Amino acid sequence: MLRQLQDLGPNLPLRLAVFIADDGQQDYLPATVSDVLNWA
Repeated sequence: MLRQLQDLGPNLPLRLAVFIADDGQQDYLPATVSDVLNWA
C-alpha cells in the first residue's frame, strides 16, 4: 500500500480507519461515525 500511495500527489488527503475488535472485523464503519468524520 505504501508504494501505491507514494505514486500519488503529496497534497492528496489520506484517510485511514483502523478498528480492532476481539474477534476481528465486526461490520462496516457506522454511518453516524462517517458523518462525524465528514467522510463521503
